[in-house]
Amino acid sequence: MRLFEKFQGARHRSGSTPEAALEAAEALAARGDVDAAIRTLDAALVDAPDTAIERRIVELRHAAFFAHRGVSRVDEWPPQADDLFPDATAIPEIHARDLTVERVRSGVLRHGALIVREVFDAEQVAVLADDVRRAVASFDEPKRSDNPWYHPLAIDPRCTPLTPADRHWTRSTGGCFAADSPRSMVHYLAALRANGLVDIVDGYLGERPALSVKKTTLREVPPRGEQGWHQDGAFLGDGIRTLNLWLALTPCGTDAPTMDMIPRRLHELAPAGVEGAAFDWSVSDTVAARVAGERGIQRLQFAAGDIVFFDELNLHRTAISPEMTQTRLAIEAWFFAPSCYPLPQLPILV
Repeated sequence: MRLFEKFQGARHRSGSTPEAALEAAEALAARGDVDAAIRTLDAALVDAPDTAIERRIVELRHAAFFAHRGVSRVDEWPPQADDLFPDATAIPEIHARDLTVERVRSGVLRHGALIVREVFDAEQVAVLADDVRRAVASFDEPKRSDNPWYHPLAIDPRCTPLTPADRHWTRSTGGCFAADSPRSMVHYLAALRANGLVDIVDGYLGERPALSVKKTTLREVPPRGEQGWHQDGAFLGDGIRTLNLWLALTPCGTDAPTMDMIPRRLHELAPAGVEGAAFDWSVSDTVAARVAGERGIQRLQFAAGDIVFFDELNLHRTAISPEMTQTRLAIEAWFFAPSCYPLPQLPILV
């Protein structure tokens, strides 16, 4: 069975050539039905991968945001969340079969995060890990017009454009933007749907979600260097509604870099740029230890296919120690509620 068909759960062939599918999609988009255009192209990929179609899907999902009217089903933010893990002294964990919106809400809003085990199966992990490697390698190689793994997304003029410096900075931190790798993005979105994760994020945010181009990253992190403690809310803006889905594509925490995390819910930003912090946006070890309190700092352990959910108030850092010799592969995806989307983050409607 072809990969895209497996991810999508498709039951039939599209019966259309790539050229015909692109022509039909453009006609739909011209009439303002961008969602139907995307569905037409998704269906065409059931037959075989196609570079032109994959690129157009990502472009249309970017454009679709501006044709979409985001309306929230949630009256207040953050919403009330019952504590479903009252005995947890660390980040709560569940198995994928027990994943619900209510458990994600409880984990994130009452305990700071939720780890979910065995979400992506071995075949999905293998394909997505290969995508990450190919995308990052393609960034470093001479650019080819026919390369499905790297093609920089053209940003809508209503947004602040991405610059080469933006892309090179992300590469310097061990990754590249997923939206700049059309095949990787198409595979990733299909896998999210196959595992019910789009519905989970929709339920958590209370509306159809939009990814951030700037905060959805394919990561290949070598076992060297270390990033400071930080909360993403320090540079995402006010009044936002977010959920980060971090996917491990290799085992993390013993032989490969992982994350250190404060295992409790924070309701405000910790003081940044003080008491020895390396950057004006980062939090020092001293402040992090004080915020952690008696619970201390938790070093997360992941198997390939595990995920962790958290939001912009979670205090965490990349964790590397001398015994780690393997490279970490992961995908970090930040979802936002379109009704209060910060345009500088560059939207991709899911």
